[in-house]
Amino acid sequence: MRTVILAPMSREARAIGGDATICPHARDIPASILGRQAGTGAPPEHAPPPATLQSPGPGDATTPDGEAAVTSSEHAPPPSTVARPVPEGTPVAHPTIVIIAGVGGGLDPSLASGALILGRRVLAEGRPELTPHPALFAAARSALQAGGIGFVSSQLLTAARPPATAAAKRDAWNTFGAAGVDMETYELAAALESAGVPWLALRSVLDTAASTLPAAVARWSAESDERQIARAALRTPRDWPAYLRLALELRASLRGLRRGVPVLRAAFASIESLPAARSPRPGAVDVPLVGIR
Repeated sequence: MRTVILAPMSREARAIGGDATICPHARDIPASILGRQAGTGAPPEHAPPPATLQSPGPGDATTPDGEAAVTSSEHAPPPSTVARPVPEGTPVAHPTIVIIAGVGGGLDPSLASGALILGRRVLAEGRPELTPHPALFAAARSALQAGGIGFVSSQLLTAARPPATAAAKRDAWNTFGAAGVDMETYELAAALESAGVPWLALRSVLDTAASTLPAAVARWSAESDERQIARAALRTPRDWPAYLRLALELRASLRGLRRGVPVLRAAFASIESLPAARSPRPGAVDVPLVGIR
């Protein structure tokens, strides 16, 4: 299987390096990643390769659903969460693995800028929760632990306007229990899921739960807005300390991506195939984002 990195912003793609693809919206995902056949709108069929990663077993370290848990290499499971034969006839997942990687706001008060969040679930307003392939998530967790990379395994929240003040972030943290928030993960993951492409989300904390964003940054919606933000910053000297703090937080956040993404890319390089993920659970919960401003 091949591994592709989708980064919502150009500076994230540059920090990750390699062949990271800039992809802020689902419509920007290349057709080659979705694997659609020309003129059909459907993914091509693939014969099952000979091996697969096993799903997490009883001995694997786990965290309660919906709760963030800091993990490290201290009690890491052996890196051999290795391949086992796929029984003949088992449906096999799409031959591309996608890592959605970027920066995001911190909601968990314990997380500093540059802390990594491995998404065990992705939430968005009025939409069913999304979960990555269980075997892929287990492989990512094991690889980060074995590599001594500190991270939290938690929910990720996607919002059109992420909370910009410390009070709003605290409310979101208490309401949803998500460690981080961003503007792109759910849309990208939903498009990949609908095409049968296994995905995983990794976010590095930019602004912490205790920080408040300058007003111009809080209105940010795309990289094209940054010149306007720069002009606004020049007109508001009282906000200069906040912009300086944000610039330092961005450096730490991009360093986090540079630490974590190569570890996952290397771990996924050895995956030959994955069993097709189970269907979404009946009655999946719709998650309203009330009060996120």
